[in-house]
Amino acid sequence: MHATVDVLDDFLNLDESIPTLDDTPLLADLVEHSRSAGTVLDRFDALFVQHQLVDQVAMARALVELGLPPERITWIDVPYTSHDVTRRALTDHVGIAADRFDVCDDFQVTRPYAAYQRRRVQAFVREWLDSDPRARRPLLVLDDGAHVLDALAAYRIDEVDDVRIVEQTSRGFKKINARLDLALLARNVPVVDVARSWVKKRIESPFIGLSIVAALRRALARLGASGPNRALVLGYGSVGTEVARFLASEYPAATVFVWDPDPAKVRTAIQAGHRAHASHGAGSGPNDLVVGCSGQASFRTSDWPLIAPGGTAALVSGSSGTVELSRRDFIELAESEPDDSIALSTDALDERDVHADLHFDLPQDRRATFVNAGFPLNFDGRARCIPIRLIEPTMAMMVQGALQAAGLPGGATGAVELDAGFCDRLARGFVATARADHLALVVGATPTRRS
Repeated sequence: MHATVDVLDDFLNLDESIPTLDDTPLLADLVEHSRSAGTVLDRFDALFVQHQLVDQVAMARALVELGLPPERITWIDVPYTSHDVTRRALTDHVGIAADRFDVCDDFQVTRPYAAYQRRRVQAFVREWLDSDPRARRPLLVLDDGAHVLDALAAYRIDEVDDVRIVEQTSRGFKKINARLDLALLARNVPVVDVARSWVKKRIESPFIGLSIVAALRRALARLGASGPNRALVLGYGSVGTEVARFLASEYPAATVFVWDPDPAKVRTAIQAGHRAHASHGAGSGPNDLVVGCSGQASFRTSDWPLIAPGGTAALVSGSSGTVELSRRDFIELAESEPDDSIALSTDALDERDVHADLHFDLPQDRRATFVNAGFPLNFDGRARCIPIRLIEPTMAMMVQGALQAAGLPGGATGAVELDAGFCDRLARGFVATARADHLALVVGATPTRRS
């Protein structure tokens, strides 16, 4: 039996307890291994643009133990993963004062997320740039989508020689590669690349897929769906593979179609028993479930013909950020002309509920529901979405990235790979502690840098 079935219960029955030292042996090992090197963190101010899931408490605690002063940490949360239980734990167990958190208490679910988040980060960056350069400390950034580079690019690019960045997401690097201003800035600022390290891709990606699958099962049950008649999975990477496999096994009556721009991935999907979506955007259907797993804009405002006339489809984002379902474009198009054929229903909508489903009327009597407001489905209001023993490697990578960024010599610039020796140690440590059924999700039983 495939590991999707074997371990899915672990993702469906998560508690939201604060992790203890016993829960995080990989972080404990990293702290012990790094402590002897002497502190490099104590001379920095720090900005975390990070989720506030309970497992981030373990990451922050490790950084403070390694010398990062908690009173110098500013934490800008992410609206769809902002959790008071995490902030209380960060105050009680890590020592970050309540006034060091920038909390998204005024976000409305129909407002553009990217612009909202950009304004918050820009406010911090503006204040930091305006401070006296002779008195301010260098800035260490733990980022989740190139938010700080985006903010810096709006101001004085030539004044960022004392910023060090650790980037957690592939989305951040996609944003950098898509914009000339960010690409220029990224060549002049050191950016430690956690996102594209081999160990993150090998260890984390399959578990993200399972996290999406668990959230999809909960969402379908909540929507009262007995199962899709025709499901379309957009993107057949690690997440799309798990989603398609789940749909095909959980709902035998469902016909699962897969689209991916990579012909080799399409062939792999066909070999796995799925059907290829002949031409994305060509209007084949009727699809009543569309799951975007590509990490880019896979369902655009022009793709409404993927839903049958008179039909309703659930649209689900299986990637980070908000670009997957073109959430902003749909909202803006719905608001641009009140009498056209695309409209957002707000009759029973609580604008303060960031996890509310958004219901759109589309041309030719079609309807679409953006499940979880179009935000990543696994971030559905829970304070934990992956078992701590499986997400702990990512927390360790961020701590190692912070140590590397802080220890870089003056004048260092450009992308910096995550330390190869650390990656090998982390992989060995994960193999030593993870259960065999979890390891079955990782390509190869013992992941190594050269395999």
